[in-house]
Amino acid sequence: MTEFSIYQINTDRDNNRVCFLGLDSLERFQHSKEVDPVLYDRVYDGKLDCNSLETIYEKFNIDHPADYKGRSLSVSDVVEIRESDTLNPGFYFVDSIGFKSISFDKSLCKEPVEAGSGKISVLLVEPNKYPKMIEIDDTLEAMQTVVGGDIEEYMPFEDEVAYAKNVLEGRVQNETLFALLFEPEESIQKQWATNNNVLAQGNPAALTLPTVWEDLLQRRQKAVEQESTRENFLCKHCNIIYQGAGTESYIPIDVVQACRVDDIQWAGCEVYLGVDLSMSNDNCAVAMVGLIGDRIAARVMGFIPADKVDEKTSLEKFDYRMAVRNGECIACGDRTVDYGTIENWVFDLEETYGVRVQGVAYAENVRTRYHQRCKVGNRKGKRYRQRNSLSFAFQCAGQRPAGRR
Repeated sequence: MTEFSIYQINTDRDNNRVCFLGLDSLERFQHSKEVDPVLYDRVYDGKLDCNSLETIYEKFNIDHPADYKGRSLSVSDVVEIRESDTLNPGFYFVDSIGFKSISFDKSLCKEPVEAGSGKISVLLVEPNKYPKMIEIDDTLEAMQTVVGGDIEEYMPFEDEVAYAKNVLEGRVQNETLFALLFEPEESIQKQWATNNNVLAQGNPAALTLPTVWEDLLQRRQKAVEQESTRENFLCKHCNIIYQGAGTESYIPIDVVQACRVDDIQWAGCEVYLGVDLSMSNDNCAVAMVGLIGDRIAARVMGFIPADKVDEKTSLEKFDYRMAVRNGECIACGDRTVDYGTIENWVFDLEETYGVRVQGVAYAENVRTRYHQRCKVGNRKGKRYRQRNSLSFAFQCAGQRPAGRR
């Protein structure tokens, strides 16, 4: 077993910009061949079963432990071997090729932030400025403050995975596609905190790699204890889409399909509407829900730009022309959706279906147009109560929705 520490240059103190430079370049930039410990922060103390410095490099360059907060180990970093059965104690500079033994006064380095302080170190990269390490609160709000705007996690290949699942489940025909997806069975996904099969099904290779498996167990425990790390763990290490505690989730497509009926007798039903608008790429939709007997009935109409039917069909792998022919979608406008068509559809609902509209739920972007339409013309004397929460329609109908759509 090897006990070691890792030191990295703090770019706030790196006036000569020697971070990531090898030993041969130091004299040219800082007029000295010596590694200056004043520039360094101690970022990690730990133990590892290893017999070479290269093992440490590999672990901290491509397979970080869950408690490691520094940068990926790279040129200009310093590794201190404090005690080891196989390595000589001392300080080793990560050079362009291999490691070099150096003199290094660690007492001149800055101490790490105490564990549990709620701080994290991040590399801040601003336009036309040199990257620098800073410490911020370990919260989403702190990150948004630093970048001056919203932060969203990007899920690469999300669309490709969704399309592959549609092919595998027979909703889309494509015999040229081969997809190999590793994710836990849906029946056990909610047991992720305790069921090791969730980890095994999402990471089958880990079963043959004890160190990787142990790392997954440690990451899982951290995700159990810290909500802020949960989404990252479930998405990247379990292949489970997670939207945070208390958020609504999408209803699985097979659950929706099981609720499908050929005909709904709407006549005389009191209904509530939900309106979701977009401009061009996304779909607009109006949902109508109401109680018929002891069951909740729903009817959803989509609206898409008429000139984008073929484009959206090709991009989203969904036959919009068939949806239009089946009366499940209306193509209107040209390159953008015609809001007037949506308004007319909403105001004609009572006559078309024989229902009585009790309320309308909508997002903020609907408010102005809807209020203007109610005030100007007020077709057939209709005045509907308004709420700006889509869940309101479901709550009024007697049940909170299981998902967003």
